Amino acid sequence: MSKCDNADINLFNRDLERNMYIAGEWHKSGILDKKDVIAISGHGFVGGIYDGRNNVDYINLDKWKNAKGNISYILLDICDSGLGPKADNKNSVAQQLANELKVPVYGTTGKFNYNRYIPFMNNPQFGSKRILYKPEIK
Repeated sequence: MSKCDNADINLFNRDLERNMYIAGEWHKSGILDKKDVIAISGHGFVGGIYDGRNNVDYINLDKWKNAKGNISYILLDICDSGLGPKADNKNSVAQQLANELKVPVYGTTGKFNYNRYIPFMNNPQFGSKRILYKPEIK
């Protein structure tokens, strides 16, 4: 990904959710764009992530394919990505992804705010927090 690709994976629909899409792009810009971090922006719910785009294959993202060994962590800037089906931290999307890729993943334990105009305001909503999920060894 080039520095202009900001959010490595932006799951907002560019046409239907223009403000959210732009905010997602801003979120991973400039000095925050690290080659060893995968940032993912989009909508989520407890136990899942919603892909608002049409026919976009993000599985072939070069960073994604090279996650093992080359990626320090994955940043899920997605609502409820750190909550499991029982509204706890067990079996959350973030934990599942960490286990699958063997890479630490940050998930959010509630709502995530995006701001189109002020990128540094893109953070977990008050009362929510970002938690690091490490791969579980089984």
